[in-house]
Amino acid sequence: MTRKEGIIYFTNGSNGLDFADELVRQTIGGQHPAFGFLGINWQEEVKKRGKKE
Repeated sequence: MTRKEGIIYFTNGSNGLDFADELVRQTIGGQHPAFGFLGINWQEEVKKRGKKE
């Protein structure tokens, strides 16, 4: 049987997708192939922001 799952979340900022991969991993499990395509990696974004401060 095929699983049909999804997640919806809303953000009110331009950085809302920065942690989408982690939300999916923690709620549904696994990795969605779109995140690699879109270049989404929240851990790298956190590192970049930490260096700016």
